[in-house]
Amino acid sequence: MRLRTTPATLLTLVSSINLVKGACECGYQLRDTGARYTHQIYNDFTVSPDVTGLNKNPASSNFTQDWIVQSWSAGTSDLIPIPRRNDEANVYIEDGTLVMRQIGYSDSDRRMNKSVSIAAIQSTGQDFLHGSFRSVFKISDDHGSVGGFFWYHNDTNEIDLEVLTKEPNDTTIHYTSHPVTNPAASFPATLTKPWTEYQEHRFDWHPENITFYQGAQAVHYTTLNVPKVAGNMQMNLWADGNEWSGQPSKTNVTMNVKNILFYYNTTASEAGTDQAYNQACSKAGGASSKTICKDTDPEVKVNDSPVERAVPTVVLSLTTVVAFLAYFMG
Repeated sequence: MRLRTTPATLLTLVSSINLVKGACECGYQLRDTGARYTHQIYNDFTVSPDVTGLNKNPASSNFTQDWIVQSWSAGTSDLIPIPRRNDEANVYIEDGTLVMRQIGYSDSDRRMNKSVSIAAIQSTGQDFLHGSFRSVFKISDDHGSVGGFFWYHNDTNEIDLEVLTKEPNDTTIHYTSHPVTNPAASFPATLTKPWTEYQEHRFDWHPENITFYQGAQAVHYTTLNVPKVAGNMQMNLWADGNEWSGQPSKTNVTMNVKNILFYYNTTASEAGTDQAYNQACSKAGGASSKTICKDTDPEVKVNDSPVERAVPTVVLSLTTVVAFLAYFMG
């Protein structure tokens, strides 16, 4: 039985052909730097339902494929006077944001030497080797916490973006490439708006340099301590009473994350030996404007992904249109 339709319906059908997007089989290219990467991770919490118990809740599968909520503790030392504990309950999705919470630490808690209850997440992937790493978040105005968004391999291979809420100026942010044996490796910058307001934080890690951004604006460039090995990504909210964090806030502190976006390479794709990527790109016809996606603002999504690509126009001849009409309307 033939489907009966109208010319208007046919026009809709033909138009839909033009809207089909590919799968970025040959990776992604940044508009501002031209850098190309083979992989992408995108977490959009604005469309997520409210979820607690993220590590084990089936409703959080989109989160747990990329992230693990941390649940470890650390004691004191000569430089760290207050113990801290990462609690899974301090990370949850609520009202369209990933919430990371540090519980208020009272004078009584301090006298009893209790641990500060803090929050951290770590990527399931451990093989990020160069890329563009971005997140839109804000931190509440409760003095006594450090909000971090960073890449980590070990203490001498780390790229940090940190907000210190103890500081009187709520537009200060710190960019660091570890180790800080050279004072220039840690750079305090001024945000264009307070860290209590949502804004995109970003750093691009290249083989020879690191550039930190505020939104689309590059604000700090360094060639110091550029890592040469792969590592993982992390976000956290913490305090331990040391010189860096200051005394923990007596009230709850929250870090609200709207989205997280990475364009990156892996050890294998950087070396050209990522077989899954190579086969997918080759099968799609190789690198071209049809198979390489362009990045765009995370708030603007195409097919539920923050990328934009050139889409080939489908041109139908008059003969083809007549044939369609004859088939569907006959």
